[in-house]
Parts: sequence; C-alpha cells; structure tokens
Amino acid sequence: MEELRMLMENYWIDRGKDKAAYARVRRESGKFREFITERLGWKLIINERIIKIEKVPSMASPSMGITEFQTALDYILLCAVLVFLEDQGENGQFLLTELVENVEIQVREVYPVDWTRFADRKALVRVLKYLENKGMLLAYEKQGGDFGSNEGGQVLYENTGLSRYFATTFGRSMEECRTSEDFEANPWTDLDTDRGALRTHRVYRNLVTRPAIYWTEATDPDAIYLKNQRSSITAQITGHLGGTLHIHRNAAAVMLDDGEAWGDTLPNGTALSGCLLLFCGDIREKLGSGTLEDSRERFRLSQRTFSTWALESRQRHGSGYSKGLREMGEEAFAEGLLAEMERWCLAAPDGEDVILLPMAGKLKGEYPVDFTETPFDGTQSGGKVKAGRKKAEEAEDE
Repeated sequence: MEELRMLMENYWIDRGKDKAAYARVRRESGKFREFITERLGWKLIINERIIKIEKVPSMASPSMGITEFQTALDYILLCAVLVFLEDQGENGQFLLTELVENVEIQVREVYPVDWTRFADRKALVRVLKYLENKGMLLAYEKQGGDFGSNEGGQVLYENTGLSRYFATTFGRSMEECRTSEDFEANPWTDLDTDRGALRTHRVYRNLVTRPAIYWTEATDPDAIYLKNQRSSITAQITGHLGGTLHIHRNAAAVMLDDGEAWGDTLPNGTALSGCLLLFCGDIREKLGSGTLEDSRERFRLSQRTFSTWALESRQRHGSGYSKGLREMGEEAFAEGLLAEMERWCLAAPDGEDVILLPMAGKLKGEYPVDFTETPFDGTQSGGKVKAGRKKAEEAEDE
C-alpha cells in the first residue's frame, strides 16, 4: 500500500535520486500492477531510471495542474523547453542564452515573449526551477544573477535525459483538441477497449484524482456502477490506497481514516483550509435550520449571499484565524474562500451565482473544547480544525 501511495504522490520515482525507494517500489510493483492497469486504465512504466504511473484524469479539475505554475505562459514555456531538451541529448550541456533564443522562436506564433518583461522572465524561471526539482536539469556556473531579475543572467545547464519520460503518451493525435472538454470526450485509450472497461477506468480515476464526484440523475451510468459494485470498489480502493468509500444520493468520495494521508488532504496545512472547514460547519447549520431548500443536494445562492456568509463565518470564528486572514479585505477573503472550495469540489461558480455541492454539507470543522485564541495557521500539532478527509463529522451513508 505504501509503495503505491509513493507513486501516486510523486510524478515518478527517480532511481538516481533515491535508490532505496526505487528498489522498494519496483520489488512491490507486482502487488498493484493489476489495480493500475485494469481498474484505473493507466500505464505503469518501469525502466532502469524511473518508475512512473501515467496519471491521466478522466476530467479536469481546479485542484489539478502544476502547483508551482501561475499562468498559462508557464505551461507554454514548459512545452517549448521540453522540445529543446529533445535535441540536446542525454548529458548534453548548453547555456541559458541558447535555450532562451530557441524558446522564443518556438512560441513566437502562440505567445510572442519579450524577455525585457519581468513577468515573462519569471515564468521561464519557474519552469526551469520545476525541471531542476524534477531532476531533468542540472544547473552549473550561474553568473550575472537570477534571470528573473536580470535578463543578462547566465547559467550552464546539463540535460539529464529524464525529460524524455516526462510527457504522457496518449497514443493518438492531439491536434484537434482545443479545450479540456475535447480531451475529456476522448478516452485516450486503445480503440478496442470496450465501453464497460472505459466506465470502470473513469469511475476509479475520478475517485482517486478528485476530492469528490457528483451526478444529478439516478440513471447516471457511473452512479449505477458505483452502487452496484460498491463492495468490489471499496475492497480495491481500501486494499491498495486506504480510506473508505462513501456513497450518497448524488455524490461519492474516498474519505481517509484518521492517521492516513496521501496526496493533498483537507485540512492541508494552510490556514485557509481551516477556515473552509469552519465555514462548512456554518453551512450545515444553515441547511439544518431550513434556510435553503434541497435541490438534488445542491444549493444555489448569489455571489453576494455567499460573500455575506463567508464574512459572517470569519466574524464568528476569526479569533482563531491567522492575522493575515483576519485583516484581509472582505472581497479578497470571500473570493479566496470560494476558490479554495472550488478546488476541493465543494462549490462551483455559476455566472452570478454559487452552487454549493453535496460534500460541502458533509464536512464540519470546529474548535476543540479547550480552544484558546491562538491563531490557527495549519501547522499546530493535531490542528485546531478537526475535520476533513482525514477526520470529519459526517452524514450517514445511504
């Protein structure tokens, strides 16, 4: 179980960086290979350099992406640098100026970068640091300062060769894909894969890559599969990754048990995640008092009402908030809370409204009985907020 969690949490296991972890995961890979290939429909790559699961999600989510990146330009530059590295050869060395010139030519028709712009330089710096952290680049002999603050900065890089394993192989052309929906509409699997297998892959992928999955109709094929195969899915998920499968009328999620943690969990060590759980507790009180009417376990409210509720929650619980969150502007706080809820599949903006999703009524954060007014920053032992995927006050499963 722990070896599979290591693969799920990391982009890959690099033998050059951690030989012990590589040997351990490779030795145990036979125990979870079938789960990866048959249930999730993913590729398990094992060679002399890395062990990697090609984790292709069934649908996009705000919680996905490279956390170090901030703009679309970061991803554009990443693709351009990967193409550049393809031509360098393993252990090939090059100067930053060579890479910058090549990247500028490659992306000219998509985004005309201007290295005199600070934002463009910082985007490239984020990409290069990401590649260094992943072991795809080695940096030597830095001169003239950081490229982000000085476009004349110079660095000697070495291509380790790991970049050839970075990109996911989809097995068919992507040229006609323009949006995330285009990717979601195509299963990106073998053409002879039957519909039943595709449904199995979709359900399992959503359970392990998303905080929660939802449906609005009882006839939804994924919902029917979840309910009919509940015992089998629970055994597979629990046996390989831990946690418990919770299925409700219009939602399902894998809730991690106390003491278990893999990937990003809620609370996740940030002060805002604690505020989010306290806010969910306030939402449960409002729902329980009949403030809103149930509509397939989803609740629509205006952006203004959401902001009002968020500020009421801060006023109610703010004595335990960090100074930054207590003093944050009202609009910024409400927007930040909504973005965090969207990332955790607890809410979804819809035009001028906000849709509260079923799992927002399942979680509840609260201060402990012996709470003092020490601000919660997400790092205290045990935490101030006792809730989330690891520990939550939950509604009964159907």
